[in-house]
Amino acid sequence: MKSERVLATVLFTDIVGSTERAAELGDRAWRELLARHHALVRRELRRFGGRELTVSGDGFLATFERPEPAIRCACAVRDGVRELGLEIRSGLHAGEVEVGEGTVGGIAVHTGARVAALAGPGEVLVSAALRDFVAGSGFTFEERGVHTLKGVPGEWRLFAVTDQPLRLPMGEVGERVREARLAPVVLGYLAVAMIVLWLTGYLQGRFGLPGWTLGAAVVLLAIGLLSVTATAWVQARTRRAAAGGVSTPVEQSLPGAWQIAPRELGRSLARGRLPHLTWGRSLLGGAVAFSLLFGLAGLYVIVRDRGRTFAPAEAVAEAAGPGIAVLPFTVRGDGLDVWREGMVDVISTNLDGAAGMRSIDSRTVLARWDEVAEGSGRADLATSLEAARRAEARYAVVGSAIATGPDVRLAAEIYDVASRRRLGQGQAVGAPDSILPLVNQLSIEVLRALLQGTDADVPWLEVATLTTSSVAALKPYLEGEALYRRSDFAGAVAAYQRALEADSTFALALYRLGDAYGWLETAASELAHDFTTRAAREADRLPEREALLLRGLLALDRGQLAAIEILQGAVRRYPDDAEAWFLLGDSYYHLGAAALVDRWEEGRRALSNAVRLDPSFAPYYEHLMDAAAARGDAAKFAKLVDAHGRLAPDTPRHASYRVLGRLAFGDAASREAALAALDTMQLSPSDLSTILTGLQSRFEFASVSVAAGKVLKRRPEYATIRLAGAVVARGDLRTVNDELEDSAVRLESRAALAYQLQYLGLPLPAASAEALLAALPDTAMGFQVFYAGAYAADRGDWTRHAKAVSRLRGAAQRALEGADTTASRVREGAARALEGYGLRKKGQPEALRALQSAQREVVGHSGETEANATIRWWVADLLVELDRAAEAVPWYLSLVRANRPDPFAARRVGAAYERIGQPAKARAAYETFLMAWRDADPELQPLVDETRAAVRRVGRT
Repeated sequence: MKSERVLATVLFTDIVGSTERAAELGDRAWRELLARHHALVRRELRRFGGRELTVSGDGFLATFERPEPAIRCACAVRDGVRELGLEIRSGLHAGEVEVGEGTVGGIAVHTGARVAALAGPGEVLVSAALRDFVAGSGFTFEERGVHTLKGVPGEWRLFAVTDQPLRLPMGEVGERVREARLAPVVLGYLAVAMIVLWLTGYLQGRFGLPGWTLGAAVVLLAIGLLSVTATAWVQARTRRAAAGGVSTPVEQSLPGAWQIAPRELGRSLARGRLPHLTWGRSLLGGAVAFSLLFGLAGLYVIVRDRGRTFAPAEAVAEAAGPGIAVLPFTVRGDGLDVWREGMVDVISTNLDGAAGMRSIDSRTVLARWDEVAEGSGRADLATSLEAARRAEARYAVVGSAIATGPDVRLAAEIYDVASRRRLGQGQAVGAPDSILPLVNQLSIEVLRALLQGTDADVPWLEVATLTTSSVAALKPYLEGEALYRRSDFAGAVAAYQRALEADSTFALALYRLGDAYGWLETAASELAHDFTTRAAREADRLPEREALLLRGLLALDRGQLAAIEILQGAVRRYPDDAEAWFLLGDSYYHLGAAALVDRWEEGRRALSNAVRLDPSFAPYYEHLMDAAAARGDAAKFAKLVDAHGRLAPDTPRHASYRVLGRLAFGDAASREAALAALDTMQLSPSDLSTILTGLQSRFEFASVSVAAGKVLKRRPEYATIRLAGAVVARGDLRTVNDELEDSAVRLESRAALAYQLQYLGLPLPAASAEALLAALPDTAMGFQVFYAGAYAADRGDWTRHAKAVSRLRGAAQRALEGADTTASRVREGAARALEGYGLRKKGQPEALRALQSAQREVVGHSGETEANATIRWWVADLLVELDRAAEAVPWYLSLVRANRPDPFAARRVGAAYERIGQPAKARAAYETFLMAWRDADPELQPLVDETRAAVRRVGRT
């Protein structure tokens, strides 16, 4: 093997007392500590330009081109490992070494090793030769005498480093600046930057690029200035090494000043190293950055006209067809008022999807209409077309329904919205009891005008896509739609029921009735579930859009994570459908934690689109207010509450949010008044959930959440309220124990709390453990069996663990026989999760896959929520045990972002961030835990103290 002799500085490091420390800590803890030591040493080597050559046990051998950074690196490593509770000894020597492929040798290497062996704990020992190399550089040394180095001839005088200069000598800095030619490089770059900024401004004005384009260009140019300066500096160093004839083989293999060398670039990135800076790479980086900037700006111009500014990236409606807005009809004649807005629904449904056309959602059209008509209900042509433009439609249908003697005359004119050019018109005349055929005929005329073709080009449209042929059913359905838009859910329910009395198979009425019951009662409403299920049986008769939304609603109702994917597809296909955006936001809100996504942020984006499309629909604001409360954004919360109040001022739900605002963000007097009001307010379960869920969504609200819960528990109708999430969040174990013994709270909820306490190592009364977890009576039901089985696995009681798995499987089979596929899925998933947990406790490698698979099945809106959180705990902790801390982070974060955020998850994610070398995020997570437990019970203070020590530790990293 060919080798060369070059001048280099060698550094040896070794941990002092490593054998004793390993025996003291045990194998696993020692491996973890050693991994942190290695990561620290490698970070400092990268920082000071060192080249790692070998790692032998707990020691490193590295080389440097120059002695000054080698000494600095040794001192930095010495100081850094002390934070880990370790001491190292270091030795350095400078001389000629033989360099091969990945190895060095020669007497200089042996000398460095012998110097290191003589160093004391925490000492950086150098040879006289190295000290002479850095004479005048500002380092100070203390003599350690003359020594004979084993295997190395002669006597050697050694010195310990006692101090180092804070910065490079000014002379050397000035010389490097001159060599890098920084002045002409910077001036030339600034000249080019001015041209780029002028060009950006021109393109912004010429093509309507967004206003942020120029600002982003300035940021990119600032980054480019740093890149160009660094490249000049690096290239000057490379030139100096080449001119001096002492460049290493590694330097000699680096790309030339103008090369891109993609292979070497890829190798550097794959190793996690900063690639060597060349002018070719700097120019390429600038070209790529500005290509992305202008590409994104151009894409923004394309998509903004479709109203996608606030959409999730995956929901861009790139395939949406030309939009048609059917505007409210002008009506004259007795009994025709229902068709004013009714025609918007009926004709929109008829035209949607025909010949590639796309009807703008009726809610969006009516919301834009209300904006321009200003409450009058009437508008001239210019105002009507403005409503269509705001709805981002390409075409507008403006029509009328007029009684003419015994007949009804339907007429419509079709306009191109941008040019305001009339494309055509159509009409249909007939008896009032034949309104559906008339609408069908008018729809054909509208589409013919749009396509400007012959009869052969126009598909035969059937109003039967509304899933009824009964005018007696259609009229109350349209009345229900108008009431639903006004958030009058009780009135809408009554109207939809009248529609079903006329036609019991009316699928759209079934779908809307289930949806209205969900708003009127709760998301877990049995009536909502029953009518939605009935609608699903008629789904093949639904219009395509409503069928897709129904699939998403059913998946959400059943707690299936597929709901998110289905509804993402819906907003891609129908970007103007406010209901689709709402259902997507609702699915993030309820299922996002189980799906490991940021439920608050993703939900906010989707719900903001729903509000933008239909700002007059009060319920769309509700989860946005929940998200603002969870983020602690008092100003945003107040703004949303005011908007909600303008739409639904006298509703119990609005009163609930006002109480939530006073409890969460008010001063002491305001909170006391709100707590007093809770003692007498008449609240539905849904309204009560609004207040308590909002308070439990943020650690800062834990104290007032407990106070509110205690007020309500004094009232018999609210005795079953659970306080567990809030009391655990503030470290209040006395109240936790009261909760465990409260027979009014569901048994499986108390079992979930008891298991959480023992899993996290918190004190658990023996009587509670025995009653809720240790025993597995034949009368135990649901998730109580699940927690009892997990408790048995923790104690190695595999007989009782197997019994719990068998009981869950039996329950799954009985549910399947009863045609309850949702319950069967959840119980089978719980059984598989218990099996996976047993594998974990036994150290079996297949445990992770089993738990991750089961976690996606145990999803729902009741006890499933707590069980899914337990499984996510198991998965996250197992990933850490497998040394895959980075993968554990999203699992822990899903627990922090839950409806009832877990402070322990914040602490664990802090440890995971610390382990993967992200100290800022680790500190923030640790401080979140400390904020939650700032008033924790005295017996929990040791854990608080440990976390404070962790904050100090990562703060020094």
